[in-house]
Amino acid sequence: MNQSVSRLALEITRLLYLGGQKRYDHQTEYAKAISLSYQIDKLIQDKFKPFADDESYFTSIIELSNFVKKFEHSNRSLLDFSCFSKEGFSTPEKLSLSPISHSTLIELLNETEHAGLVTNDVLEKAITFI
Repeated sequence: MNQSVSRLALEITRLLYLGGQKRYDHQTEYAKAISLSYQIDKLIQDKFKPFADDESYFTSIIELSNFVKKFEHSNRSLLDFSCFSKEGFSTPEKLSLSPISHSTLIELLNETEHAGLVTNDVLEKAITFI
């Protein structure tokens, strides 16, 4: 099963890149390019369980609803395949869209340094982008 990285891990990764964390080319060094996001996602799963359950990549119900409507027809056609069921698709009512506070983002960023994923220089610059 192809596990995706959580929205929160992607946001932390984005902040770290803004802070100067080394980036890798997705075409030639894919494993290295996604490694930091997966490590951050694991950190969130292990130490920040309440935030690990927020799987929405959308910032509002309206944004999510527009996205769902755009792909409604093609998603319905997937139901013709036996490996998919109607219950397998998330609905807007099931997704959490709770915003992450400034202090929580700082706490998560600090934890990436404690875990040895980033340097203090990168961390300090990343915090300025929150």
